Amino acid sequence: AIKVVQEARASIVECLKKFESFKSSKMGFDDLRRYLGTVGNDNVFYPGPGKPGKLETAYKTLANAAGDGTIIELAEELTGHLTKADTIASSATRGRSRQCPGGDCITYFFQQAKGELEESLKGFDALLRAIGA
Repeated sequence: AIKVVQEARASIVECLKKFESFKSSKMGFDDLRRYLGTVGNDNVFYPGPGKPGKLETAYKTLANAAGDGTIIELAEELTGHLTKADTIASSATRGRSRQCPGGDCITYFFQQAKGELEESLKGFDALLRAIGA
């Protein structure tokens, strides 16, 4: 279970390293969503953040083994950031826009999604610390 969480964290690190290339790609938001498991299915996050899959199972296994509800709370918090990043990317992909600062919605959406991914990374770090990994 620890390995699955570490794999998920590594996937977010890789996603953030490639983030700037997503902005220049025609498929940019879908590229981001591939990392989050909501586009495609070859990913530790599949079928997406907060949905039953390998990662959610790992969280529960770790919480049960530790006998500590804090693990689930940390997992829920970081999953919230991942879900929000996916929602932002999905909305941008579908052309749902709102007024964006400076009128540049694409840059705005990418900045918002990146911020959520960075927060999820902090959550992964806190969760791994909590389980002693």
